[in-house]
Amino acid sequence: MDIPRVQKRERAGLRFDSLQVFRGLAALAVAYNHLYVVAPRFLNFDYNGPWAVSGDLGVYFFFALSGFIITWMHLRDLGKPDRLIPFALKRVVRIYPMVWVIVTVKLASAFLIPALNVSNKTSPATITASY
Repeated sequence: MDIPRVQKRERAGLRFDSLQVFRGLAALAVAYNHLYVVAPRFLNFDYNGPWAVSGDLGVYFFFALSGFIITWMHLRDLGKPDRLIPFALKRVVRIYPMVWVIVTVKLASAFLIPALNVSNKTSPATITASY
């Protein structure tokens, strides 16, 4: 009698669907916190919800969760220095162009519509650091 072999799922094929729920909750916590910050200035009402000031915890949780997922997906690359450059290049190409677009739009709006400039951080040093 043959015993069927159990096929291993490759690390890249393993999905953590429950972590997607936690990513969503973290994003909602951040949005909730933004409502606390934005409501008095742009919506003309003070919002003091019970969890509003703790919404920044969603950012920390989101980054911790992302760090776990990246580590899990690239665990097999440890000790293989030839995989570092392709990994870094993929991240730079994926992240920086969008950051540059967002920073440019934010700066343009800060100068064109001063009321939108909530942080007043438009010094040359801050602008340079943003890019």
